[in-house]
Amino acid sequence: MMSSSPAFLQPVSLETFFSTYWEKQPLHIERNSASFNELLSTSDIENLLSTQPLYFPGVQLTQSGQSIDVASYADAQNQILPLRLLDLHNDGATIVISQAQKLLGPLSDLCRECLKHLQMRCQANVYLSAPANQGFNAHYDTHDVFILQVSGSKTFNFYPSPLELPCPGEIFDATRLSPSPVDESISLSPGDTLYIPRGVVHDAIADQDSPSLHITLGVYPIIVADVLQEIVQRSTLENRCFRESFAQSAASSTGLDTVAVLVEQLGQSLRDLAFAQSIYSQLLDELALDAQQDCRGLLQAQSSLAKPLEHIEKLTIRQNLLLNVEHSENGIKVRTFGQVFEFEEPVAGLVALLCERGSLDAGELDALEVDQREALVSRLVRENLIEVPR
Repeated sequence: MMSSSPAFLQPVSLETFFSTYWEKQPLHIERNSASFNELLSTSDIENLLSTQPLYFPGVQLTQSGQSIDVASYADAQNQILPLRLLDLHNDGATIVISQAQKLLGPLSDLCRECLKHLQMRCQANVYLSAPANQGFNAHYDTHDVFILQVSGSKTFNFYPSPLELPCPGEIFDATRLSPSPVDESISLSPGDTLYIPRGVVHDAIADQDSPSLHITLGVYPIIVADVLQEIVQRSTLENRCFRESFAQSAASSTGLDTVAVLVEQLGQSLRDLAFAQSIYSQLLDELALDAQQDCRGLLQAQSSLAKPLEHIEKLTIRQNLLLNVEHSENGIKVRTFGQVFEFEEPVAGLVALLCERGSLDAGELDALEVDQREALVSRLVRENLIEVPR
């Protein structure tokens, strides 16, 4: 069952989004509101430039697809000089802040929300464009993006695309894009969301009246090729024959027969759905472990361990930190931001119930031995998985 959609996609459900728009066509959600003002503002950018040492290429300027000489707004160590940066922006350059979730707390939470609901890696870039200017010429991205318009207005133009769903290495090549008329134009106002599938050629121009500030959420899904490559990699590690020179093996009819046998063995692995599922599970583990851990609320929760556990009345899961739960014959696997936990019976059943319902009454833990109960609660608290109201 799919979870509810993240705030930046609402009121569109995840089911509708994935069935109708994902990897197929752009989606424009109009809101006519200031719904993203709590995430970012121009004042936040000014404060960031004024209080933290920032460096190129994490922060850079671009205008009409041309990078501006970094020496004009950074020192010899590539540290950004804020006044020069803003002066060039005033002359028409677009300020680009890459991986802004590492610098701004609200954008870090936004990426966590995206990861939780979409089950994809995510990063947030910030673009502040001067009026009537654009940062990049027509291009496509090798990852899907969500544009969150914070302030000002911006028009996105779409063009015929030379490639569908490009892989990460298939970087946009302007020489392959022949001049062509605009297929569609979409104007974004504050509060709007625009989804653009990877491979869709587009450019964007800020409105003439005011600067445009938007957040680009880049998402990186687990694709079919990731699973297939992992299957081949495992086969290579487990079978020496896959590591032999192909040219030497194919030099004789006997060598060709050997290759045919290996290809058949590989085909059997590709048809093994359980094997593919185990690899997908491993990739989900990596997805969770790569995420930034969230320790908010942990100090208060840890103080509960200093008191007798028998006084606990209810365990409540921190749903906002829970990524997903995977069931198996031996127990369950729980994935959170930066962590993966496995539980076996008899503990697994109670943890599964806790994740499904959101809370457990203390009496429901009586099915466990005292030491099991104390070990479970202690572990859940230490890993910041639960709140412990009294």
